[in-house]
This record gives sequence, structure tokens and C-alpha cells, in this order.
Amino acid sequence: MNKKVIIIILSSLLAILVYYQYFYNPYSFDSEVDFAISDTSLISKVIIEKGEDKITIERKETGWMINQFFEARNGSIKNLMKTLMFLQVKSSAPRLKINDLIQQLEQNGTKVDVFAGRKLLKTFYVGKYSSSHAATYLMLAGSEKPMLVYFPGISNNLNARFVAKELFWKNKTVFAYKPMDIQEVVFLNYEDSLQSFVIKKTDSIFLMKDIENKNIKQHKITQYLTYFIHLEYEKIAPFSKHQKDSILGTKAINRIKIVDTEQNIKEISCFSLISASGKEDLDRLYAYYHNDNEFLEIKYYVFDPIFKTKKYFLTD
Repeated sequence: MNKKVIIIILSSLLAILVYYQYFYNPYSFDSEVDFAISDTSLISKVIIEKGEDKITIERKETGWMINQFFEARNGSIKNLMKTLMFLQVKSSAPRLKINDLIQQLEQNGTKVDVFAGRKLLKTFYVGKYSSSHAATYLMLAGSEKPMLVYFPGISNNLNARFVAKELFWKNKTVFAYKPMDIQEVVFLNYEDSLQSFVIKKTDSIFLMKDIENKNIKQHKITQYLTYFIHLEYEKIAPFSKHQKDSILGTKAINRIKIVDTEQNIKEISCFSLISASGKEDLDRLYAYYHNDNEFLEIKYYVFDPIFKTKKYFLTD
């Protein structure tokens, strides 16, 4: 083999190597791209948007609030701050995928804005999780440099850390009322309508409608109202619109509505929880939270105290 042929072969191999490194090597690295915020005590507000969903998480004197009205769940805020502090770039995205990734991130990704006071610290987009790289595609706004990003030591689908659903961030309280703050309780028993009841405050006294109150054990009403002091759901059921409509098309077990003294209303409807195998879960129920159009999973033993019948109030 003459010298000229060897030079041609070596040149071709070098060209192939350079081409591979440029277009296919997923582990190239851009040290200028940084998503982490080292001092999270500076953060005053985080806005998360995806499609039509948008939430604002804001630090107030009394703690973190969601969309100005709801208290944030402490655990979710701690996870968010920790995530923002320790985001690490694993590598640049494979170059052959960059144009598609940029489009996907800008059009379908989750947008995250992080503020310190009025100053915008960072804006980035969260995209798909790559199981082959154990990292999630993120891109700083305006950079057009999608990166594979991870959080050391945890499952690295970062979409689970940047959720634009209000219920994900709110504390898990469904009902939290002192008896004095309740104006009315409506309990509809769909399995036995004769056992439905309404409790209403009239001149500071709680009475039951459609029943002879002289037969009612007043202490039972007082006791019943204390059961609404603190009730939490277990988790949000991640249903599509079709799944929600399907369950709402079935018969509910009951429906509970609370009206407080300021005329604010909270309402849930409870449904049987059927597992993938078709068996009914006897320990849990689905609760449709009318206020947020979401399904929650609740533990039966937690909510059972408020699932009373009319008979409960007639006996000691």
C-alpha cells in the first residue's frame, strides 16, 4: 500500500471521527450554560407555565403562596428550591436533534421563570426525559442550546419537579374548618337518598333541615362538625380528560358540600376506586374536587368520619 493511499485512508478516518464527535456524541459539554441558582434564599417568585396551565409560587411574610390565594405545601417548596440549587448539566444535546429539540422545548415544554424581587434570574424550558441518558432536556431562554440536565441522586425526570398544576403545589388539605367557621354542610348519600342531610347554622345554632330537630342529638352535630377541622388527600390522580369524563359518568357514592361563613364553597364527590385488575380498592376512594376539576385519591379511614347517615344524629 503506497503512501498516498495511507494518507487518504487516515484522512477519511479522521473526517469520520470529527463528524461523529460533532453530530452524534451526546456527551459534549458547554460549561457556559448553567441552570442552577446557588443561593435560593434570593428567590422570591417562580412562575411555571405549560399550555393553558400556569401557576405563580410567591414568597410572602406568612410563607409561600400559590396564585396569591393558597398556601403552598412545604415539602413541594423544599423540593423545588433544592432542585433549582443542584441542577447539573450532564452534556449538550446530540447535535442532530438540536433543531427538533429547540422547537419542542419552545412549543411544548414547560416554561419556568425565576425571580429575585423584580429581577428575572433565569428563564428556562423543561422538555422530555431521556431514559437512555438518565437526564431531562432543558434550555435557557434565548440560548438555543438544549442540554441534558440531571439532579444528582434522584430520579431525573425533572418534569415531576416543575408542574404547572395548582393542586400539585397546594397543601393537601381538602377541608380545614373550625365548627364556628361553617355555615352549612350538605351531605348527599347516593346509595340511600333517605340518609342524606343538610346542617345549617341559624342564629348561631346548627339545625338539620327536613327533620324534627327535637329528636336530634345536638352534641352529635357539634361532634360531626369537628371532623372537618383537618382532612387531607393522599395524592392527585393523573387522569386525562377522557378518564375524568368516564368516571364522572358513573354513579358517585356521595357528595359533600361545605359553605363557610363568608359563603365560600368547597365540594367533593366520592367514587369507588377500581384497580387495573378490575377489583375495588376497599382502602381508598376517588374524590372529585369540584373547585379544581381534579380527581384526588383519598384514604377511606381518613374521610370515613364525615360519611355519616341521618341515623347518626338521632342516637347517642
